[in-house]
Amino acid sequence: MIHDGAASTRLRRVSWPIAVVVFAIAIGALREVWTPGFYYADDTQLGSVGQWYELGDRLLRGEIPLLSPQAWQAGNYWAEGQWGLISPLTWVIAIGTRLSSDVAVWTAVVKVSLLATSALGAYFLMRSFSVRQPWAGFSSVLVPMAGFTAYMDAASWSTGLMTSALFPWVWWTLRRLSNARQPWPFLVSSYLLIASGYVFGTIVLVVLLIAHLVQKAIARDKNAIIRVILASAWGAFWTVVVYLPGILTAPVTDRGAAQISNDMFLNADLGDFATSASPLATATISSWWGPVTAGPLVYVAWVLPLVIMVRPWERKMWRGTAIPVVLLVVTAYIVVAPSTLGPIRWPVRFMPYVALAALLVFAILMSRGFPERITRASVVASIATAGGLLALTWALTPGPWRSIWGTFAVQVIVVLLLRWAGRRMQGDGPRTGIASRLPWRRSAALVTAVIVACTVGLTILQLRTFPHTPLPVFASPTRTADLTSVLPGKKGDTFTVGDAYASSGEPDSYTERLIANEWYFSDAAVSNVYTVLPYSKFSQDFCLDLRGSTCDGALSALFRDDSTTGTPLVDLLSISRVLGYKDTFPEPPRVVPDGWRVTGEGKYVWTMERIEQMPPAGGVVWTDAGTDVDVLNQTDSSVTFRIDAVGSDGEVVLSRLAWPGYTVDGAELSSPVRGYLLTVNVSGVSSGGVVTVNFRPPGFLLEVGAASAAVILGVGWTILQTVRSRRRSRSHDRRIESATA
Repeated sequence: MIHDGAASTRLRRVSWPIAVVVFAIAIGALREVWTPGFYYADDTQLGSVGQWYELGDRLLRGEIPLLSPQAWQAGNYWAEGQWGLISPLTWVIAIGTRLSSDVAVWTAVVKVSLLATSALGAYFLMRSFSVRQPWAGFSSVLVPMAGFTAYMDAASWSTGLMTSALFPWVWWTLRRLSNARQPWPFLVSSYLLIASGYVFGTIVLVVLLIAHLVQKAIARDKNAIIRVILASAWGAFWTVVVYLPGILTAPVTDRGAAQISNDMFLNADLGDFATSASPLATATISSWWGPVTAGPLVYVAWVLPLVIMVRPWERKMWRGTAIPVVLLVVTAYIVVAPSTLGPIRWPVRFMPYVALAALLVFAILMSRGFPERITRASVVASIATAGGLLALTWALTPGPWRSIWGTFAVQVIVVLLLRWAGRRMQGDGPRTGIASRLPWRRSAALVTAVIVACTVGLTILQLRTFPHTPLPVFASPTRTADLTSVLPGKKGDTFTVGDAYASSGEPDSYTERLIANEWYFSDAAVSNVYTVLPYSKFSQDFCLDLRGSTCDGALSALFRDDSTTGTPLVDLLSISRVLGYKDTFPEPPRVVPDGWRVTGEGKYVWTMERIEQMPPAGGVVWTDAGTDVDVLNQTDSSVTFRIDAVGSDGEVVLSRLAWPGYTVDGAELSSPVRGYLLTVNVSGVSSGGVVTVNFRPPGFLLEVGAASAAVILGVGWTILQTVRSRRRSRSHDRRIESATA
């Protein structure tokens, strides 16, 4: 009997996590089945997938790319951060993308897996707060179903989904760590979160570490304080490695000029939180489409009003919830903060962390109060709360009133069901013995089944109301073979001009061109790829947007002579091919510049190429009169050239952006031509001298030091904790032997 009881306990312990994963996968898959391509939209489509493909290709060749001169303002990969260059999780996703035959299918697998990872991590986190298994299981599967997670991060912003999926694991392992458990689970999970390069997750991690440190300081737990400080140091070291290059690069980019301001873009106000319990209503979140975004961006969970049933206003119900409450308050405040906080913008992106903290608090309170604290008055209060939220939600967005009322009806039904089940459970008496536990378990099973059914039903209604993300979906192909067939075998650098989006809804157009990071699939090296750090002077010269689309002045700008060098910009950029979008330029130039010819014209684009190709970007493209150099070696991150003669000024211009981080051995940097082209002054170099231009991420030595310190800290801490654990185990064994001798 003891053996059977132990087996039953182990089965229950394992069955709940399995059920959480299965349910999360089922809901995630339901969205993809309901709307094929649900997880393949906007920034995933034009950003992440091409980025993963290029990174996977480089990794399979044994490279980790730091810089690509040919990608111009998008080529500073380390400063970009979200390439995840040191993230094993990103490596796995990238290699899988490179090897996949259909990137949309692979992306859906990745996204659904991350959603399940989020739910399972939330389950373990809730269990660490002593939440009962049913409430932990049910609440945890709601975490990845939160509106912003499903409709923005999962559908488009991949790194946002990655960090929100990892965060519950970081929190859970931090709690274990502060209780003297092995540090390596926290070290691994927090490293993966920070290395993803999405700063919002790192910001919330900082808040979490500070809250834990304050809690342990108040408790005067010296050992726990030391452990949290070490955990914070570990996170700080890797934050320096991942984010310092971007910070030091920001002054030459549009991010460096960002101020604190509020244009009400993708942030919320307090009233918007009234929609947090309605999966079928929008909030007044302003975005690209006007004052209301067609998606439940502030939705957390439909069950939230149920918590009033357990009378949570009594102080004893809140013991041990300080950190979840602090995290909830801080992240909710950030969501309603100014829309631009320096380089940090669109604070509604913190909603996944609001949802996690809110559902954790909900689970704790329901676990402590159900069924013992349910009364007739608290049931009425719960229904009244749901009704109040209904009224506020309708006032904000009166259009979908049927959906709003439908959600309210479901909430009332479940409240009444919980009231009935609670009375039955309380009337069963002490639950000892199988016979006396059966009615209780049947009631719990019925409640669970109804809540799960309601969740599935509301999800289906949500998908009917919002079948896809409010973000745009482009008509580009998903088969890798189709993406790689554009400009096959083309050598020499390509620059695209015109509006890349005008025909983006035409599937046929993608046989002639691609957009943004989709160009990484092509053999052609295209300058117009995606960046989150646009180089200000460069983007202004060609009126480039983040994804490489240009205004109609870009073509003439390419062939304009630079005032300093007297050389056309197309030569200074080492461009060998211009691809024009016909929506902006219906015909190729009637007068073709010398040395160029029109080589192709399709329905959507035309191409013009040099008769003699130039070398790829990165080399020497101009020297002043009397100066002559010979390039000896050229890589993505360095150029070495010999000085054959030096003119009066000794200026040498390279087809590289003058990113912070460049150094010169044998000469010195000069002011960049046009404010962005890397320029070297060799006036002090004798004929025959060798000059080497080298790029390293700015703050490189500090970053290497921080990474080294992190490795030493992590390895040393893990070894020390292992030795201490073994000593305690041996001491415990000796005490047992002495007691039984």
